[in-house]
Amino acid sequence: MKLKLNGVILDNDTATIYRYFGLDAISPKLISLTIDKLAEGEELEIDLNSPGGYCSAGAAIYSMLKAASAAGHEVIINVIGEACSAATVVMCGADTVKGSRASTYMFHNASLHGASGKSRDMRSYAQSLEETDESIINVYEERTGKTRDELHELIDAETWMNVNRAIEYGFVDEIYLCHQE
Repeated sequence: MKLKLNGVILDNDTATIYRYFGLDAISPKLISLTIDKLAEGEELEIDLNSPGGYCSAGAAIYSMLKAASAAGHEVIINVIGEACSAATVVMCGADTVKGSRASTYMFHNASLHGASGKSRDMRSYAQSLEETDESIINVYEERTGKTRDELHELIDAETWMNVNRAIEYGFVDEIYLCHQE
Protein backbone atom coordinates (compact mmCIF):
# COMPACT_ATOMS: atom_id res chain seq x y z
CA MET A 1 0.00 0.00 0.00
CA LYS A 2 1.26 3.48 -0.85
CA LEU A 3 0.64 6.44 1.49
CA LYS A 4 1.53 10.08 0.88
CA LEU A 5 2.28 12.06 4.05
CA ASN A 6 2.63 15.83 3.66
CA GLY A 7 2.46 18.52 6.30
CA VAL A 8 2.88 19.08 9.98
CA ILE A 9 2.81 16.15 12.43
CA LEU A 10 -0.04 16.84 14.86
CA ASP A 11 -2.22 15.17 17.48
CA ASN A 12 -5.41 13.65 16.08
CA ASP A 13 -7.76 16.45 17.15
CA THR A 14 -5.60 19.28 15.81
CA ALA A 15 -5.05 17.37 12.54
CA THR A 16 -8.83 17.11 12.12
CA ILE A 17 -9.09 20.90 12.34
CA TYR A 18 -6.25 21.34 9.83
CA ARG A 19 -7.94 18.99 7.38
CA TYR A 20 -11.29 20.77 7.84
CA PHE A 21 -9.63 23.92 6.51
CA GLY A 22 -7.92 22.03 3.69
CA LEU A 23 -4.46 22.04 5.27
CA ASP A 24 -2.07 19.10 5.11
CA ALA A 25 -1.54 17.25 8.39
CA ILE A 26 -0.07 13.96 9.56
CA SER A 27 -1.50 12.26 12.64
CA PRO A 28 -1.24 8.96 14.51
CA LYS A 29 -4.86 8.15 13.63
CA LEU A 30 -4.12 8.41 9.90
CA ILE A 31 -1.24 5.94 10.27
CA SER A 32 -3.27 3.60 12.47
CA LEU A 33 -6.16 3.50 10.00
CA THR A 34 -3.74 2.77 7.15
CA ILE A 35 -1.96 -0.03 9.01
CA ASP A 36 -5.33 -1.57 9.91
CA LYS A 37 -6.15 -1.84 6.17
CA LEU A 38 -2.97 -3.75 5.29
CA ALA A 39 -3.37 -7.33 4.18
CA GLU A 40 -1.21 -9.90 5.93
CA GLY A 41 2.41 -9.35 4.95
CA GLU A 42 1.57 -6.38 2.72
CA GLU A 43 4.25 -3.74 2.28
CA LEU A 44 3.65 -0.16 3.44
CA GLU A 45 5.44 2.46 1.35
CA ILE A 46 5.23 6.06 2.54
CA ASP A 47 6.22 9.21 0.67
CA LEU A 48 7.15 11.67 3.43
CA ASN A 49 7.46 15.46 3.25
CA SER A 50 7.18 17.15 6.65
CA PRO A 51 8.68 20.07 8.56
CA GLY A 52 8.02 18.13 11.78
CA GLY A 53 5.58 18.91 14.53
CA TYR A 54 4.51 17.47 17.86
CA CYS A 55 7.09 15.15 19.46
CA SER A 56 4.43 12.96 21.06
CA ALA A 57 2.60 12.41 17.77
CA GLY A 58 5.88 11.65 15.99
CA ALA A 59 6.80 9.15 18.70
CA ALA A 60 3.40 7.45 18.41
CA ILE A 61 3.75 7.14 14.64
CA TYR A 62 7.30 5.78 15.02
CA SER A 63 6.00 3.13 17.44
CA MET A 64 3.13 2.17 15.11
CA LEU A 65 5.52 1.72 12.19
CA LYS A 66 7.86 -0.43 14.29
CA ALA A 67 4.89 -2.56 15.40
CA ALA A 68 3.74 -2.95 11.79
CA SER A 69 7.22 -4.10 10.85
CA ALA A 70 7.29 -6.58 13.74
CA ALA A 71 3.92 -7.91 12.53
CA GLY A 72 5.43 -8.79 9.15
CA HIS A 73 4.85 -5.64 7.09
CA GLU A 74 7.88 -4.22 5.30
CA VAL A 75 7.83 -0.45 6.00
CA ILE A 76 9.58 1.81 3.50
CA ILE A 77 9.77 5.58 3.78
CA ASN A 78 10.74 7.72 0.81
CA VAL A 79 11.70 11.24 1.90
CA ILE A 80 10.58 13.20 -1.14
CA GLY A 81 11.11 16.72 0.24
CA GLU A 82 12.06 17.31 3.84
CA ALA A 83 12.10 15.32 7.04
CA CYS A 84 12.71 17.74 9.86
CA SER A 85 12.31 17.63 13.61
CA ALA A 86 9.62 15.08 14.61
CA ALA A 87 9.55 13.77 11.02
CA THR A 88 13.07 12.41 11.54
CA VAL A 89 11.71 10.28 14.38
CA VAL A 90 8.88 9.06 12.12
CA MET A 91 11.31 8.08 9.35
CA CYS A 92 13.38 6.08 11.85
CA GLY A 93 10.35 3.80 12.29
CA ALA A 94 10.83 2.38 8.78
CA ASP A 95 12.75 -0.74 7.86
CA THR A 96 14.20 1.13 4.89
CA VAL A 97 14.57 4.88 4.43
CA LYS A 98 15.20 6.28 0.97
CA GLY A 99 15.87 9.93 0.24
CA SER A 100 15.37 11.95 -2.90
CA ARG A 101 18.49 13.72 -4.16
CA ALA A 102 16.66 16.97 -3.33
CA SER A 103 15.68 15.94 0.22
CA THR A 104 16.79 17.74 3.37
CA TYR A 105 16.84 16.70 7.02
CA MET A 106 16.98 18.69 10.25
CA PHE A 107 17.74 17.40 13.73
CA HIS A 108 17.37 19.50 16.89
CA ASN A 109 16.54 19.47 20.58
CA ALA A 110 12.90 19.29 21.58
CA SER A 111 11.35 22.70 22.08
CA LEU A 112 8.37 24.20 23.85
CA HIS A 113 6.70 27.37 22.65
CA GLY A 114 4.52 29.68 24.66
CA ALA A 115 5.42 28.35 28.11
CA SER A 116 4.42 30.44 31.09
CA GLY A 117 4.47 30.06 34.83
CA LYS A 118 6.69 30.33 37.85
CA SER A 119 10.35 29.35 38.13
CA ARG A 120 9.52 25.82 39.32
CA ASP A 121 7.26 25.45 36.27
CA MET A 122 10.14 26.43 33.99
CA ARG A 123 12.43 23.88 35.70
CA SER A 124 9.75 21.24 35.17
CA TYR A 125 9.42 22.22 31.50
CA ALA A 126 13.21 22.04 31.10
CA GLN A 127 13.29 18.56 32.65
CA SER A 128 10.47 17.45 30.35
CA LEU A 129 12.38 18.72 27.31
CA GLU A 130 15.58 16.98 28.43
CA GLU A 131 13.71 13.68 28.82
CA THR A 132 12.16 14.14 25.38
CA ASP A 133 15.65 14.72 23.96
CA GLU A 134 16.77 11.43 25.54
CA SER A 135 13.82 9.61 23.94
CA ILE A 136 14.74 11.09 20.56
CA ILE A 137 18.36 10.00 21.08
CA ASN A 138 17.12 6.46 21.85
CA VAL A 139 15.47 6.34 18.41
CA TYR A 140 18.44 7.85 16.58
CA GLU A 141 20.92 5.57 18.36
CA GLU A 142 19.01 2.46 17.31
CA ARG A 143 18.76 3.68 13.71
CA THR A 144 22.33 4.92 13.19
CA GLY A 145 24.53 3.07 15.66
CA LYS A 146 26.11 6.41 16.59
CA THR A 147 27.05 7.10 20.20
CA ARG A 148 24.76 9.09 22.46
CA ASP A 149 27.43 11.80 22.69
CA GLU A 150 27.62 12.10 18.89
CA LEU A 151 23.85 12.33 18.66
CA HIS A 152 23.63 14.91 21.45
CA GLU A 153 26.13 17.05 19.52
CA LEU A 154 23.99 16.63 16.42
CA ILE A 155 20.76 17.83 18.04
CA ASP A 156 22.44 20.49 20.19
CA ALA A 157 23.80 22.11 17.02
CA GLU A 158 20.44 22.01 15.15
CA THR A 159 22.00 20.11 12.28
CA TRP A 160 20.77 20.27 8.68
CA MET A 161 21.79 17.57 6.19
CA ASN A 162 21.41 16.77 2.55
CA VAL A 163 20.70 13.19 1.54
CA ASN A 164 24.38 12.27 1.15
CA ARG A 165 25.20 13.30 4.72
CA ALA A 166 22.04 11.57 5.99
CA ILE A 167 23.29 8.36 4.35
CA GLU A 168 26.76 8.82 5.91
CA TYR A 169 25.17 9.24 9.36
CA GLY A 170 22.97 6.16 8.90
CA PHE A 171 19.60 7.92 8.92
CA VAL A 172 18.96 7.13 5.25
CA ASP A 173 19.76 3.83 3.56
CA GLU A 174 19.80 4.80 -0.09
CA ILE A 175 18.88 7.32 -2.75
CA TYR A 176 15.22 7.22 -3.78
CA LEU A 177 15.09 6.99 -7.55
CA CYS A 178 11.93 8.85 -8.44
CA HIS A 179 10.48 7.66 -11.71
CA GLN A 180 7.37 8.43 -13.65
CA GLU A 181 4.66 5.79 -13.86
